[in-house]
Amino acid sequence: MGEIVDICVVGAGPAGLSFALSFPEKNKILVLEKEYFPRDKVCGGGLIPKAVKLLSELGLVPGKDFPAKKIKKIVFSSDLGEKIFDVSDKNFMVTKRVDMDFALFKKAKQDGVKIEEGVKFLGYSEKNGKILVSTTKGYVECKKLVIAMGSYLKRDSYKAVRWFENQDVEDKMLFSIESFGDEFVWFWKFDGYGFSDIGFMSLNKDLQKIKEKMKKKEENQNNNNNKSQVENKGEFFVINKFNPKTKFKKGNVFFIGDSYGVDTLTGEGISSALHQGIMLSRILRGDLNFSSSLFLSFRSLFYFYSSSLFRRFLIFYFFSNFFYRNEKTLDLAKKVLLSGEFSKFVSGLKFESDGKISQVLDFLKIVAKVYFY
Repeated sequence: MGEIVDICVVGAGPAGLSFALSFPEKNKILVLEKEYFPRDKVCGGGLIPKAVKLLSELGLVPGKDFPAKKIKKIVFSSDLGEKIFDVSDKNFMVTKRVDMDFALFKKAKQDGVKIEEGVKFLGYSEKNGKILVSTTKGYVECKKLVIAMGSYLKRDSYKAVRWFENQDVEDKMLFSIESFGDEFVWFWKFDGYGFSDIGFMSLNKDLQKIKEKMKKKEENQNNNNNKSQVENKGEFFVINKFNPKTKFKKGNVFFIGDSYGVDTLTGEGISSALHQGIMLSRILRGDLNFSSSLFLSFRSLFYFYSSSLFRRFLIFYFFSNFFYRNEKTLDLAKKVLLSGEFSKFVSGLKFESDGKISQVLDFLKIVAKVYFY
């Protein structure tokens, strides 16, 4: 390629394109994407109200600019019981990643963002304040590198699998803790426009039982004359667990989206990726010629740790670190999700707003109350 740019972005998903779309000087950005659009990503398509709001701010309205369906209920379930939350008055939606990502791609191209498709990232090196990005089509020299390519860094990660079915479609998001022998999984089912987005995520990092379960499911479907059409079965993806010790800023190289680590227990992943992309654009605005790495570090710390994104991350960090342990802590997770106190907590959350630090403290109080009961 042999290009010289100010900012090189690796990955044209929600994180990378939200950064590019919200950065004012789009002519200074080059986005590299290993696939060709429209392309799918093996990941859940649940949109919480925050994600819907952020997409709208970027110029894309779910349900209008790309297919998306509003859902009415969120269900938490386990062997201990079930809790149903009515969210018909809030903007919880379900889409397919192939539709949403393609809409983001077209919007970015329309707004003047340069995107090179079919370019695979191989690595990078830094020298004398410059970054050399190695790809399958040559090198790109840049001042700042934004890595937004999903599971590039597999630190503290959990594997998951997703597929689609076109049966039993309702108006809900279902989250459930299930067990197959000694294997615990976080199961989801997001009902969309004529399909159900279904997936499993390992809670103890072993997908063998999940693979066996899926194999039996496929065999049963074949025996039933393929009554349920299944797509993308057997494809696995990695979800990076968020770790607050990981720096948001590292020299002139930035990690956002799942490369940085996102929520692993709810539909927060897309929202977090969009939010991080927008936040990084705020950090870098006007600083392309500012040589002080210390100043950039201060800006990144200020924007991140004072943001609602960090406050929500604290809740999800507690979820992912405390609940992914053993049967005892999973039993606690089930009790928390099904408790009356948790119901009050969810009902009181301001899904449309930025939220407050008190929400984190309220959540921790609920867990402590259930734990010591």
